[in-house]
Amino acid sequence: MNQALLALWLSALVACVPDAPATPSFQQDVMPILAANCLRCHSTPAIGGAPEEFRLDVLDDVTVREPVYMPSDLECNPPQGQAKNAGCFPVVVSGAASYAGSMAARVADDDDGFLMPPRFRIDDRHIETLENWAATGALRGEPRPGNAEPHAAVTIERTGMILHFTVLVDDVDRDAVGGSLHARLAGTEVFVGFVQSGVADVRWDTTGVTAGTYQLSARLDDGGAVVVISLGTATVGGS
Repeated sequence: MNQALLALWLSALVACVPDAPATPSFQQDVMPILAANCLRCHSTPAIGGAPEEFRLDVLDDVTVREPVYMPSDLECNPPQGQAKNAGCFPVVVSGAASYAGSMAARVADDDDGFLMPPRFRIDDRHIETLENWAATGALRGEPRPGNAEPHAAVTIERTGMILHFTVLVDDVDRDAVGGSLHARLAGTEVFVGFVQSGVADVRWDTTGVTAGTYQLSARLDDGGAVVVISLGTATVGGS
């Protein structure tokens, strides 16, 4: 192929690549990039040394423990510069929206020691998509037309005070789905554990948990929306 034909072919190829969306949709534009490049490590459980304080398969943050301290408790409110007792403040696992800015910076960085994903750089259109998403507020945006909601089912086994939940999460659109399992009794909701596409094994140690019959639900995010699915009940206490 001579140089003129090669240049013409390359120009035509570039012209076929669509521009990055100016206001990306989380489900339609951002999640496919994350699913292809990030979710293997940055979902649940985190692997490969990935931090556990955030996950990229859901948009929003999840509080997994509520505050238990009194304002006057010096152990839980130490002098500035000293570490807090880990049991004294909420533990929040951040979603993709909270990390949009740093995520866009990491994929664009050319430093091999800082670059994500490790060992290779994603293409410029995907980088621009993530940058545009962060710059426009990291919003959910429009779901895919005709998007189908994910589904979930659970089986439960008991070993003493430990309840073992096997949660199956499925999505006919084959979206990456992230979420969490919750239990509710008399208006009080308890975070039980994280779930994701496929099968999740969740362990709930009910030692010290108020006895009763809890309503179970899965809060699932397929990128387009969060849906809450009832999963029956689980009994805490008794035999």
